[in-house]
Amino acid sequence: SGPITVDSGFEQRIEVMLIDIETGERQIGNYLTPVQDTSRPLDLVLRAFERENQFYPGGNGQLSPDGRLLAMTNEYGFINIYRLGVPYESMLAAGTATAIAGQEATPRTISLPPTATPPFEYAGQARPTLTPTVTTTPPPAAEATTTLAQNGKVEDVCPANTLYNINNPAPGYAANGRIFAPPDYGRGLMVLDAATGGIIYDDALPTCLLQGTCRLSFDQNWMLNQSNVISVSRPDGSAVTVLFEGVESPAWPSQFDWIGLNTLEYRYQGFLPEQFENPVTLVRRFDTISAFETVPFLPPLAPTINNLPTNALALQPLVEQYWLLSTDSGAGEQKYYIYDRQTNTATYFARVNGGLNYQWHPLGESLYYQYPSDQRWYRFDPATGKHEIMGDLPEGLWSRDGRYRVRWTALDEDEYLRRVENHQLLPKISIWDSQTGLIRRYCIPETGTQPFGDAFLWSPDNRYIVFRIPLPIEGDTFPVLYTPTPQDPTPTPLPTATPIPLETQYQYQKPRTMVLDTQTGYITILTDELAAPIIWTGAPQ
Repeated sequence: SGPITVDSGFEQRIEVMLIDIETGERQIGNYLTPVQDTSRPLDLVLRAFERENQFYPGGNGQLSPDGRLLAMTNEYGFINIYRLGVPYESMLAAGTATAIAGQEATPRTISLPPTATPPFEYAGQARPTLTPTVTTTPPPAAEATTTLAQNGKVEDVCPANTLYNINNPAPGYAANGRIFAPPDYGRGLMVLDAATGGIIYDDALPTCLLQGTCRLSFDQNWMLNQSNVISVSRPDGSAVTVLFEGVESPAWPSQFDWIGLNTLEYRYQGFLPEQFENPVTLVRRFDTISAFETVPFLPPLAPTINNLPTNALALQPLVEQYWLLSTDSGAGEQKYYIYDRQTNTATYFARVNGGLNYQWHPLGESLYYQYPSDQRWYRFDPATGKHEIMGDLPEGLWSRDGRYRVRWTALDEDEYLRRVENHQLLPKISIWDSQTGLIRRYCIPETGTQPFGDAFLWSPDNRYIVFRIPLPIEGDTFPVLYTPTPQDPTPTPLPTATPIPLETQYQYQKPRTMVLDTQTGYITILTDELAAPIIWTGAPQ
C-alpha cells in the first residue's frame, strides 16, 4: 500500500471567475482565492423570503461573508442577488428576517449559464465566459427619417423608342476602352472596342481572367494574380509588380484582401521579437498607385464591451474608424454596438432575437441594417454618427466608384398590365443613387416583354453599362389583352400567327451586346458576336 501518483501528462488548472456585483464585470484567472467558508443554514432566510414575496425561491443559495447579501439561482439559470433587510446574524438572534429583492424590490440579474467561448488562455489576461447583463428594455429603434434628399423617389428614363447601332450611335455616345470576353475555339480573349464595335483576339491577355483565379480590386482597375508568382497588375497584364517569387511559396501569405479602391492587404505569420516570443499574425498593405508598401503591423484588435465576450462582426471598410460589435444577452438575444476606435466609446443601439441583417457600404460610407421583424432598412451615417430610417435598400452591382447600384427590375402586376395595355415601353434596368436615394429606371426599346438579360458591367468612368439581351421577333408589338366580361366570360383567342422561318428566329434571338448611357438613357447595340463580357478596361497605356 502507499500513495499512488498518477501522471496525466498535463497540469490541471482551476478556473475561477470573479463577478463584481455592483457593475456586473467579470474576470477569470487560474488561481483560487482563499475565501471564508460561508456555508450557513438558510431555512430561516428562505422562510422569511417566502413570507415577504409570496413565493419560495428555488435553486442553490449562498450568503455573502458579511451576511447581508443572498445569491440564488432561479429557474431560468440566472443568478439573482438579494439584499437582506436584516443581517443574517441579527436574523438568527431575533428569529425573523426580511429578504428584500435588490434596492427597489427587483432582483439584480447576472446572466447564466456559460456560453461557448474560445479555448482559455492563461497569458496574463482575464477571459470572460458568461453572457452580459440583461437590460430591462432594448434601446428604441431610430425614428428620424433618412437625410438622403430623394430617398424612394423613382424616375423613368425612356427617351427613345428604338435602339441605336454603333454605326449610327446614340446622341452623346462617348464610350471608350476595351471589353474582354471569352473566345471562340480557344483563340485567346475576345476584345471589343467600345468606341467602334470592332473585335479582335488577343493571346497575350492574362488567362486567369478566363479561369476565374484573378482577384480584381473593387474598382476593377487592378488585379491580383496568384500563379507561379504573386503579382499585382492592370487587368490587361500591364504595370505588373511581383510581390512574391515562386521560391518563396512556402512562406507566401495565407490571406489577401483588397482594401478600398487600390490597396492590397495581406496577412502572414511573422515575428516581432521586441514584443512577442512566438510568431504572430502581421499585416502589410501595398498601394498599387504609388507602389508603396507599409511596414508590418498588427491587425486592429476588436474591442470588448464591459470585459465581456464580444463578437467582432464588421470593421468599417477603408476608413476603419467604426466596428459593428455584438454581445450575447442570453436566450438567443444579441446586443449590438457601434464602437468608435478614435474615441474608444461604444454606442448601444439594438437588442434583438435572431440577429440583425447588416452590410457596410463597400467604401465605408454607411452601415445598413435591418431588424428581423421589420422590413424597413436603417442607416448609420459615419459622417454624423446618427441612425436613421431609410426604408428600402436596393440590391444590385455597385458602380466602380461606389455610388450607384444597378440591377434588372421587375414591375408589379398592376403597372405591368397598365403599360402593356397602353403599348408603353417597360422599364427593365434600375439604378439606385446611394448618395441621394433616387432610383432611375431605364427602358430597352425593341425588347417587348422580354424579361431580363445577362449580368452588367460598369465602364471605368461609371457612366456606361454593358449587358446582353436577345431581341424578340415581335419587337415591341405587345399582345392584345382580352379581359373577360360577364357577357363574354371566355377570352377571345388570339389569331393564329404566321410561321416565322428558323433563320429569322435565330437572327433575332442571338443576344445583342448593348451599352446604356446612364446620363441620357439612350442604348446602343455594339455587336451580336460577343460572349458574356468579363471586364471593361481602359484603353491600352
